Amino acid sequence: MKKLILDKEILVIPGAHDALSAKIVEMVGFKAVTIGGYAASAASLAKPDVSLLTLTEYVSIVRNIVEAVDLPLFVDGDTDTGM
Repeated sequence: MKKLILDKEILVIPGAHDALSAKIVEMVGFKAVTIGGYAASAASLAKPDVSLLTLTEYVSIVRNIVEAVDLPLFVDGDTDTGM
């Protein structure tokens, strides 16, 4: 990830909300993927990112993405994901 960030080419990192959307990001040729609390909460619970998704649930979603793709994953984690 550091090499991609420091490269002269602009790094575009699309957001995913689950393993399938991350796989699509990979299949169309992006070099990295990201996930945030809102995307995970909205996709999993159909609720906003207001601390309803537990850290354990968020880690499970992130783990599924990591196992589904061979891309660096930038994870946004903050107090709204139970951290």
